[in-house]
Amino acid sequence: MYETLLTNEECAGAIDMGQFYRVPCDKRGLNYDKFFKHGDIKRNPLTEFNSSNTELLDVEQVKQKLLSLQYIRDELDKAGIAY
Repeated sequence: MYETLLTNEECAGAIDMGQFYRVPCDKRGLNYDKFFKHGDIKRNPLTEFNSSNTELLDVEQVKQKLLSLQYIRDELDKAGIAY
């Protein structure tokens, strides 16, 4: 099981919003000189965000996360499902 949620390339422009990253759309052109000859030489401090380097939730934690959403609780109530 492996999933990449934020690639190294996306990390370069990602903005840390606390509990999530905002990733602006990629508006780069095909003029690669500005990246290879004139680009920023500092390495991006973020690294890829994937299944191997983050906390994985167990089934009970996923249930609790879903139940924290009012929409989910409302839908369960409408269906008559106890939670």
